[in-house]
Amino acid sequence: MLTLTIMPPSPRLRMALLGAGILAFIWLGFEDNSTLSVAVLGTLLSVLSSLMAIRTYGPRTPLAPRLWLPGFVLSGAIMGGGATVMTVILMFFKTAWHGHAFPDYPVPLMAAMLARLPLWMMGGACIGAGVGLWRWMKNS
Repeated sequence: MLTLTIMPPSPRLRMALLGAGILAFIWLGFEDNSTLSVAVLGTLLSVLSSLMAIRTYGPRTPLAPRLWLPGFVLSGAIMGGGATVMTVILMFFKTAWHGHAFPDYPVPLMAAMLARLPLWMMGGACIGAGVGLWRWMKNS
């Protein structure tokens, strides 16, 4: 019978998360108001921290194949929603850090990013479904 076991976090995942955090602190110091850079950084932090949480607190017992696809879809939706939230948090801290008269990321821009949370969650769920189906086909 095919099973999927969630392994504990690897040192590479910890170093990748640490590197992404250092990259975020370096990014805070630059005068950059591009939404692309903050969205990519927020997505990277969300994916890495979600993987760390799954591998730290996930079940250590083997998962049956019928749970793979729902698990991957749910994980992808959480990562997609977390990407939006992390992006808005980074925007907020960058705006608070610099304290310009005209903020790098105005509040309506942050609200518009949060308004896209359901779309990011659906996108993450679709990516999770694709990864889950790929994993299922690979082990069949």
